[in-house]
Amino acid sequence: MNLLISLSLLVKAGVAKKCYHSTCRGMPLAAGRNDKRFKVYFFDIGLAQRMMELDLKAWISTPLEVTYLGAIAEQFVAQEMIAYANSEMPGEIYYWHREGRSVNAEVDFVFVNDGQIIPAEVKSGTQGGMKSLSRFIESYPNTPYGLKISQNMSADFGQLRDLAFYGLEAWSIDPGV
Repeated sequence: MNLLISLSLLVKAGVAKKCYHSTCRGMPLAAGRNDKRFKVYFFDIGLAQRMMELDLKAWISTPLEVTYLGAIAEQFVAQEMIAYANSEMPGEIYYWHREGRSVNAEVDFVFVNDGQIIPAEVKSGTQGGMKSLSRFIESYPNTPYGLKISQNMSADFGQLRDLAFYGLEAWSIDPGV
């Protein structure tokens, strides 16, 4: 069976969700959507861990390596934002990617919140660079701020806001958080 057909069946069954690339030049984000460029997230973190072939018995007794934590953190954010979407009209999730001759940049997610386009980077720990997020904000001056979603406490630094993982639901409902 063709890989794309298999993926479309998983999406149709609700087991997987596509996160589409968008140019983010304006709203709706779907206007800049590229159907050929997407990332895939599973309905469940457990499914994602099985696909990464993590040894679940070893995972209980030993911490995960950093290489896995980033993918799991990003999976968690995708799963949470899908869960908090309008159930009557569930939306798509988007990311932004720019390829340049000397510089590539990718923002993990791009959300629309309170009528504004908000880019978001997910970090599994408390540290991590924000070069792509900064590049997005520079490229789109109408962007009010960017989000760093991580283990940090929520904080506002002007054009960069830290959002703790546990604050995702409140932020998705009330952008003032």
